[in-house]
Amino acid sequence: MKCCHPARFAIIGLVLFLLANIALVPHQHVNAAPKPQAPIPFEDRSDPVLLIQSYYNAIMLRDYARAYSYWDSAPQGQTLAQFSAGFAQTTDVWVVVSTLIREGVAAGTTYDAVPTLLIASQTNGTTKAYVGCFTAKVSRVETTTDTNVMDNPWSLANETSGFEEIALEEVDVNLMRTSCNPPALGDLVVDSRESPIWLLRSYFNAVHLKDYTRAYNYWSSPPNGLSYNQFVQGYANTTDIFVALLLGIQYDGAAGSTFVSMPTILIGTEKNAGPQRYYGCYVARSSNVGSGPTPPPPFWNFYSASIKVAPTDATDIELLTTPCEL
Repeated sequence: MKCCHPARFAIIGLVLFLLANIALVPHQHVNAAPKPQAPIPFEDRSDPVLLIQSYYNAIMLRDYARAYSYWDSAPQGQTLAQFSAGFAQTTDVWVVVSTLIREGVAAGTTYDAVPTLLIASQTNGTTKAYVGCFTAKVSRVETTTDTNVMDNPWSLANETSGFEEIALEEVDVNLMRTSCNPPALGDLVVDSRESPIWLLRSYFNAVHLKDYTRAYNYWSSPPNGLSYNQFVQGYANTTDIFVALLLGIQYDGAAGSTFVSMPTILIGTEKNAGPQRYYGCYVARSSNVGSGPTPPPPFWNFYSASIKVAPTDATDIELLTTPCEL
């Protein structure tokens, strides 16, 4: 994999005692609208967030039939032709999600509500922004024709997904805190390494619950060389962490491993201090090498990260679309 030597990464949690080692990055003004993307085909319906990425990947590639097929029923009652016409003027979509995902189960079906922020460029040169909620669903009901239900693909639930338009200058990842009626975090435990995104969610869930042993063990090696005690001390004053993730991740293979970089904004709150924004990338790794005749199931760990204190005058769009410096 390109540029992934561990010595080149600086790992920063939301920790005050490490701030002395982080310099504020000089702010360079860029337009409010992000630069166009160059998507390559991507399809992964193994979790609800990757389903959302796959959906907008299909739209940007104008593969409207694929995007349409991801819905559990005709979206807003539209035919494929009507659905396609609705995106005819869309040239690019930047998709941001929060890890404040609300989960539920009913009649053997799992539902996940994913807070989502969209920034869409149009053929006339304008850019629109939307905030709302995607609900994804997957059936876990075993039948005579569907016995391996854990491999069932996720679909978008038409009846419970919705968005509202916001002004571009009002784009703020904090809007996703309430866009899906998020669950009270409480003692909810999220512990999954089945995808890189679920790993990220699980990590900050562990930090929230002060389950530092679990959080520390999500790293394949000590982050930034920190001992466990140093790692715990770094989060001692942290009272809240909000995580926003830019979708568009790609799998990069090298030497029997798969790597994924995840552009991220973190908003951390410390005791007796206001919220502080951080931005950068987390890199997750999954080994493709098994000890038996078949490969092991996906099992992701953090490989490295590069997280910086955000310039106070940088917009969230600028932070999320800054290329990963790994």
